[in-house]
Formats: sequence, C-alpha cells, structure tokens
Amino acid sequence: MTRVYAEGARCAHPQHEDILACVLRFGDAGPFGLLDVSWLSHEARRTLSITGERGVLDLDYIAQEVRLTDAITAVRAPVRVAAKDPTRTRASVSPADPLQAELEAFATCILEDTPEPVPAADGCRALAGALAIRSSAATSQPVQVVSVLRDRSFREAA
Repeated sequence: MTRVYAEGARCAHPQHEDILACVLRFGDAGPFGLLDVSWLSHEARRTLSITGERGVLDLDYIAQEVRLTDAITAVRAPVRVAAKDPTRTRASVSPADPLQAELEAFATCILEDTPEPVPAADGCRALAGALAIRSSAATSQPVQVVSVLRDRSFREAA
C-alpha cells in the first residue's frame, strides 16, 4: 500500500471513528482497494471481496466460506432464482478459530525454533498502513504510507 485517503464520522464514540470509508492505492499506478468499516452496523460482518477481470472472490470470515463468481459465465447467464448457481464455485474451508490458529503457529515457531509465518517487516508495513488510514481520516487528506514509515516515532516503536 502506497497511498490512502479516508473519511470517517464520529457518532457514538468521540475518541475514534464509528464509520470509515477509505481508498487504498497499491503502487503508483497499481490496483486500488475500497475499505468500508462500521461499528454502527446492526449485524457483524467480516467479509473481503476481490474483483478482477475474470470474476469476484468473496471471503466470509465469520461463516468461513470462500466463493468464486466467474465474470464471463455470470454475464452470459440469465437471472436465476434457484439455490444452485453454476456461475459460482464454493470452496470448502476447514473451520478454525483464527486466534487459536495464530497462537498455535506462534507457539510452534518458539518450540521448533522456526521462522514466523508472517515476517515482522510485514507487520510493520501493516501497522504503517493502519496509521496512515487513521491520519487521513483525522485530516481528510490523502496520506503517503512512506511518510508514516519515515516518522521518527514509528521507527522508534518498530
């Protein structure tokens, strides 16, 4: 992630945004992402949709489901009412508690003296992205993620 622009609104919690919309840019002319976050929603949703030239990949973290919709087949197919849709493929995912899996992976690294599955540098980049989003939401201005990485307080914390 190289640049972010976020707008948020504080409704119920004066310390942080209750709703946030953000555009994430990956590279100078690379792809972009849209982030939509709300604490005010009446139902818990943890989803990720990735749209590409050939279709859409939908991930539902709560139901632990992965669905792929083929764009070409979906455009040609008529609207269906039936439960089974040939334009969609559902992948089977073994249900697992994400926190438990994370802690087990960490424990395995310690016990077996192996590298961590996600390098610390990736964690620092994710933190820089999150701080850039927070800064953009506070100022209503685009923020270059590299400026967050150059910030002295971030370097000292990392």
